[in-house]
Amino acid sequence: RSVPQPWPTAVQPVRLTGGWEKLPCLGILSSFTAAQTRDLAATVPTFARMAGPNWTYEELPTWHWPMFSRPQDLARILHRAAG
Repeated sequence: RSVPQPWPTAVQPVRLTGGWEKLPCLGILSSFTAAQTRDLAATVPTFARMAGPNWTYEELPTWHWPMFSRPQDLARILHRAAG
């Protein structure tokens, strides 16, 4: 049931205010462990925003779309995070 990503999301400019950095952030990790992600955030600029006190991680080893490969596990993680 996936659909192509709308093209404007890739080409329209955005104005970043930094407001999101104050919100709690959850990384659901399907390719890396939490330890690997923390190491990457400390050393690789692409991952730098995935560090800090607002970030928590849940490991869900699967492929890129856990909503297809492990939907019940993903739902449990999201339900806990919303609680």
